[in-house]
Amino acid sequence: MSDLIKIAVDAMGGDGSPKKIIDGIILNHSANKNNFFKIFGDKNKIDPLINGKIPKEFFEIIHTEKKIESTDSPLEGAKRGKDTSMWLAIQSVKDKEADIVISAGNTGALLVVSKLNLKMIENIDKPALSALWPNKKGMSVVLDLGANIECSSKNLSDFSIMGASLYTSLYPNDKPNVALLNIGSEELKGNETIKETSDFTLSITGGSATLASSTPSHLSIKFIKFFPQTSYLAKTKISQQKSNQKVTCNVSRTRHLFWSVFFLSC
Repeated sequence: MSDLIKIAVDAMGGDGSPKKIIDGIILNHSANKNNFFKIFGDKNKIDPLINGKIPKEFFEIIHTEKKIESTDSPLEGAKRGKDTSMWLAIQSVKDKEADIVISAGNTGALLVVSKLNLKMIENIDKPALSALWPNKKGMSVVLDLGANIECSSKNLSDFSIMGASLYTSLYPNDKPNVALLNIGSEELKGNETIKETSDFTLSITGGSATLASSTPSHLSIKFIKFFPQTSYLAKTKISQQKSNQKVTCNVSRTRHLFWSVFFLSC
């Protein structure tokens, strides 16, 4: 089991749970025998759904009858206690009993409980929701998709580095192109936060800036034109300084940062 990827699953979150969640686990196991599932939820409901379809050496059920409802506010969800299926699943990652947590439940509560348990990466203020969207060449990592109502220019800068790092982890043989979108290509358009983002992101001092990050070593990001509505931004090379674990951006030119971030295959 030590060689298996340990996945904590909130079996009680989302519509049609736990049946749809267990159906997904069974489907994944049929194609991939490299995962071990720590399933958090009502054992009396989960056991009949598994019904011998997964060998016992590939899963464990951690019983709890409490769950966070989809109608709960993020704060209400967190206040339901530390014995809900979502909280326990996230806690298992914190305790290094699992490598990753999956939940189809209340997104706001998931973000709040995760932030309480797992904390944030140093110098990263806000989490972001990301997804894979298809493009003409492969897949794009897109963020933020709804975790935050308002973002500062620093948050947008953080998202670009977080997204590029995620893309590089998913597709290690490719280097991401970054395109950012606004309501138009004209520099007069967009709110003040967007207009300020480029200055904040790069904090240009002699053509370079230092940003805290956990990105992989020698991560290169090329800012490009994505849609006709976007304008050319900057060509930026990012290399990790091992001594202080910071990322140095050598900036050639910058014009305008946009709101949503698309990371594309080259």
